[in-house]
Amino acid sequence: PKLPGVAIHGFVVNSLLTRSFVRRSPGWMNVVLTLLIGLLVTALAGTLPTTRAAVFSVVSIAGYALLAYLLFILFSLWLALVAPVTVGFLSYATITAYRQLTEERQKRQIKHAFQHRSEEHTSELQSH
Repeated sequence: PKLPGVAIHGFVVNSLLTRSFVRRSPGWMNVVLTLLIGLLVTALAGTLPTTRAAVFSVVSIAGYALLAYLLFILFSLWLALVAPVTVGFLSYATITAYRQLTEERQKRQIKHAFQHRSEEHTSELQSH
């Protein structure tokens, strides 16, 4: 809801008197944190089974969001939130899609190889 002007002025005066200003995190820190979240989720999604990768990826992203919230509440430090969370979800989606496509291709190749082998075996039996 909208705050009356008096309340906004009160918050501003309180911030000035207590010297508790909100500080933005440095740009390099946001880039590093975004890369770390992306790499972490990529590693999880690339190595763990799909269900576990999903759970650990969501927990990692939620953990980062909680860290950003706590740093804001405790130290008035404003961390970037949208970029790391977006990169985390995109990393998970990309790796999972890639794994699904490559695993499906491998399954088709194996099935084709066994079908071919089965046909050879059947023709050998029929010739004897």
